[in-house]
Amino acid sequence: MSRLCILMYHMISEPASPLEQRFACPPERFATHLRALRRHGYSPVSLSQVRDYICGSSTLPEKAVAVTLDDGYADNHSEAWPILVEHGFPATVFVTVGTVSDQNSWMLPDGYPARQMLNWSQIQEMHMAGIQIGSHTMTHPRLSTLGRDATRIELIEAKKTLEDRLGAQVDTFAYPYGDWSEQTLEIVREAGHSLACSIRPGFNRPGVDPLLLRRIEVYGTDPAWKVLQKMHYGSNRAGMLEPLKYYWRRAAGRLGVN
Repeated sequence: MSRLCILMYHMISEPASPLEQRFACPPERFATHLRALRRHGYSPVSLSQVRDYICGSSTLPEKAVAVTLDDGYADNHSEAWPILVEHGFPATVFVTVGTVSDQNSWMLPDGYPARQMLNWSQIQEMHMAGIQIGSHTMTHPRLSTLGRDATRIELIEAKKTLEDRLGAQVDTFAYPYGDWSEQTLEIVREAGHSLACSIRPGFNRPGVDPLLLRRIEVYGTDPAWKVLQKMHYGSNRAGMLEPLKYYWRRAAGRLGVN
C-alpha cells in the first residue's frame, strides 16, 4: 500500500535572520531536495491526485510525494516555481489572501523580517501554468481562538476572493499554525473545501480524514538526507538515532509499554 507523503515548505530563499532558518529554504537546497527525491524513486503528485486517492477512486505510485508551500511568499514565484518546473514537480501554494501584494504582517510582532508576499499577477500566472492555489485564510490567525462569525469570514471570504480572482474553484486549504478546532472543521466543510492540510506529521492512506491530511515539515536547514529520513519514518524529526527511536516506539506500542 502506498504511503503518501506531503511535504510542507514556506519561503524558498536565503534566511534574512536566524529566526527564519526553520522557514527559509535556500533555492539551491530546495533543488537538491527535489533531485534527491527523484534519485530515490519518489513520484511527484498533485493534491488533485491526492484527493482522488484519499477518496478511493484512484491509486498512486508506491513512493508518492506532494509538495506544498504555505503563506504565499513572493519567492514562491521567483525562486520555487522555476525549480519545480525544472524537476517536473507539481505543487500547491497556500495563499494568505489578505496579505497579497503586502507583507507577512502576522510575523512582524514576533521579530521576523518583513517579507514581500505574492501579488495577484504572480498568483494568476502560476495558476495558469498548473500550480495549484489553495487558501490559507485572510489574515493567518489561530482559528481555534476565533468565534464562529470571525472564522467564517477568514475561511469563506478567502476562498471566494481566490475563486473570483482566478476564475476557478479553490477547494484546498491549509490551517495556519496547524491550529484547528471542531468548529473550524465544520466551517471548512461549509466553505466547500474538499482537502485541508494540517501540520501533523505522518503518512496519508485511503480513509484518512481529507480535512486533516498529514504533512512533513521541511526545515530550511535540512540537508537532503534528513528530508529522505523524515519521509521514510513519517516524522518531522531526523538524526542518526531516529531510526532506533522509531523502531523502539513501534515495538513499545505492540507490547503496550508506555
